[in-house]
Amino acid sequence: MPPVTFRRSVLTLLTSSSVDELITTYPVDPPFRGAILQSGQTSFYVNLDNDPASWNTLASALNCSTSTDVLACVRAADVLTIKSIVEHLALSFGPHSDNVTQLQFPELARATGNIAKVPIMTGITGLRFGVCTT
Repeated sequence: MPPVTFRRSVLTLLTSSSVDELITTYPVDPPFRGAILQSGQTSFYVNLDNDPASWNTLASALNCSTSTDVLACVRAADVLTIKSIVEHLALSFGPHSDNVTQLQFPELARATGNIAKVPIMTGITGLRFGVCTT
């Protein structure tokens, strides 16, 4: 079977905030021709300081904070232990704004027109979780 290839002339993206991240991070020659933002966009997410508090707390709870390679130490930890720490300490991990894959201020890209120049359709799914709450 030949490898799958995408032709920009026919590729349209459909989802929510992750598509908006692509719109705001591909201002030139985006690899898609249009986007459908169904129920969300990232421009409303504000991450002023990329606060690593949850990461630091997790690393500390795993006794990894003094390791020479903290990431490797956390990766080596038991997944159920990580899950338990995250749940019991109510740790929250939002997107990290690296200004490559996630802009720290995506609304500025929109305000200055520094976004992909493609048609965008947006909407919201009413009662998305209605079946779970009725």
